[in-house]
Amino acid sequence: MKRYHIVYQGLVQGVGFRFQLLHIARELGLTGWVRNAGANVEAEVQGEKVDEFLKKTLQKRGFAEIYDYAYKEISCIQDEKNFTVRY
Repeated sequence: MKRYHIVYQGLVQGVGFRFQLLHIARELGLTGWVRNAGANVEAEVQGEKVDEFLKKTLQKRGFAEIYDYAYKEISCIQDEKNFTVRY
């Protein structure tokens, strides 16, 4: 199991991008969170399919346009149960 901290840059605010990530994470059975971070969107995602999550989130979806992103592997959180949108 892995956990990634990811920052997406681009047209990711006001276009439903966080909820797209929520849907993908839940579809893949992952845990973590997503939130707005200034002009960017920041997420932490954990589970067996985090690489698949990253690949899917970088595909063109709706009005969101990702110009750049950065991620790093971080320590897993024990007993985390779901993926949420933070405000």
